[in-house]
Amino acid sequence: MQIKLPLRSFFINKVIDGRSGDTSRIGIVQKGLANRKVEALMEKGVVSSFSTLINLNYLDIQFEEKQEPLVLEIKELEISEWTTFSKETGRLEMTVAFYRNRNNVFEPVFAAELIEENSSGLDVTASHSNRIKRGLEKSLIKLQEFLTESNHPSFYSDVEGEFQNNIKKFDLKVQTYDNSIKEKISLNSPHRFGIYLSLEEFKKNQPKIVGNFKPEYSDDKSTAKLYAISTNKVLKGRFFGFSDGGKVYIYSQNYSPSRRFVSVSEMGTIMAWKDNVYDSRDMTNQALFGVVGMAIANSGRDGDCITLDTRTGIFKVMQPRDMEILLSSDKDLFDRYISNEKRKNSNTMIDFIRDYNKKNPLD
Repeated sequence: MQIKLPLRSFFINKVIDGRSGDTSRIGIVQKGLANRKVEALMEKGVVSSFSTLINLNYLDIQFEEKQEPLVLEIKELEISEWTTFSKETGRLEMTVAFYRNRNNVFEPVFAAELIEENSSGLDVTASHSNRIKRGLEKSLIKLQEFLTESNHPSFYSDVEGEFQNNIKKFDLKVQTYDNSIKEKISLNSPHRFGIYLSLEEFKKNQPKIVGNFKPEYSDDKSTAKLYAISTNKVLKGRFFGFSDGGKVYIYSQNYSPSRRFVSVSEMGTIMAWKDNVYDSRDMTNQALFGVVGMAIANSGRDGDCITLDTRTGIFKVMQPRDMEILLSSDKDLFDRYISNEKRKNSNTMIDFIRDYNKKNPLD
């Protein structure tokens, strides 16, 4: 299968694997007459396999004049399959991002969430490679459209379209609001139970999805996943977060490749919470690209301090320098922070953000 991009304006000069955990693992497949589930492994690794795949399909990884070099990051790669009565279904979920390398600083260009799914009366395991090829081809075509056509967005998502379909499929309850009625809203007041698809919905306290889903929490209730009640399947989509009527949870894919909801510790102008993120850096592109790196589960670390500036919608994985910039307009807070021996600690950062919010409330 050749990838046909006759007016291609880019080439891929590097492939990186930004997934967490065992990066040789790419999902679950069924084996034998009993359809025993086993882990699927990419024998040569994702980086080598994708580099070879690109070269074999004439998207030359070598330099070509007048074409822009881009880095391809594999952020998510998961294959699965299941059997129902007389057919088997194979599915690929893949998230990729493309970057310009500016002196070893990756500048986001384009990202895509891809789904490839098809059913057959035969074993679908052997056709997973074709689904991966189709997913990669779609991402390259969408990238090319973005680079050459001014009206194309910098993000493409099959997941978003599937979620909109699943609203009906899973019988999720959607709420509409009369925006002519002005509510007095405070980020510190209780938020309505429901799923918020955007920061704007959250600031208005108007969740889009308000029923027929259920949260399942970690033991300490610091994280959660959401399931459709009708099918007990995990909900996936481009969420901002959800509220259970008490705690507020932010969807971690806004700032990392992981997909879970993380409890917010501090509400206010600057929202703050703790999560574990590898290779943290400024999230200036909000929810589109995430981190070039990987979320680390069960690492034993105290957790990074993650913030959301509700005035700008920008997520950050905070470093001491970021804290100094945030507090620079308040000499008292700034001086106390830089003299604090535990200023690199996430809990200390959140404490100072709490003091900042008291002095800088939302209008």
